[in-house]
Amino acid sequence: MARQILPVFVTGSDVDDLKRRLRAAAMGADQSVQGCASIGDNQRAAWGDFYTSVLAYVNEPTSFWSAAAEMNRGQAYEDELVSWNSQLQGAGCQLVTPQYDPSKDAARDATVNVLKWVAVGAVAVSGAYIVGKVAEVAELLPKLPAVRKNEPRRPAARRPRR
Repeated sequence: MARQILPVFVTGSDVDDLKRRLRAAAMGADQSVQGCASIGDNQRAAWGDFYTSVLAYVNEPTSFWSAAAEMNRGQAYEDELVSWNSQLQGAGCQLVTPQYDPSKDAARDATVNVLKWVAVGAVAVSGAYIVGKVAEVAELLPKLPAVRKNEPRRPAARRPRR
């Protein structure tokens, strides 16, 4: 559920940042739900289920190996939280925190994403350069004179002094 057209390079710290923002916004929305008398029991129960699942998500440790999947899951929770905030406002509830807008950091996230891809590209180019140099050395190895174990080493020829 990416919000960008280009691929996004996701790290564990990106997911942790999203979890911090999501936790704060969900706690604010929960205070709004608890203080609102105009929502029904069914809607309050549905909110409770959603809030419990959000808290479970933000409290679980972030894994490097599944960071992209966790980011997608967090963005889905963000989108659903925006929907809940709209429902609360529609029911006449006063929001304790401002309307949650996950797109407000989009420009910063896009810049950071470009910088991450530049860093990945630099690492790839450096790696290719190193592999090329190793290959050059590997080509020269068969051309070097072989030294046999049992053969005595010949002293190097001395250059005459001038």
